[in-house]
Amino acid sequence: QITKNFAMQYEVGYEYLDDKNYMGVNGKGKGGLTKVTIAPTLTFDSGFWSRPQLRLFATYAKWDKGVSDAMDRNYDWSTGTLSP
Repeated sequence: QITKNFAMQYEVGYEYLDDKNYMGVNGKGKGGLTKVTIAPTLTFDSGFWSRPQLRLFATYAKWDKGVSDAMDRNYDWSTGTLSP
């Protein structure tokens, strides 16, 4: 809570992928997704549970190189589809 009617909320996460059916670079289907989200929040009152709240989310996400290269290899940019 920054002021009575404004707060900042944050989330940081990491998702790990290890799938033998999903082959990444050099036959390795291992890697992860790093994600950071910020959410400026407008409220009528202070406190975590005060409602209603209006939030605007902004998220940055990035796959590890091995996973992103494998996804790019299976993605058809001309049609916008993912091939098996």
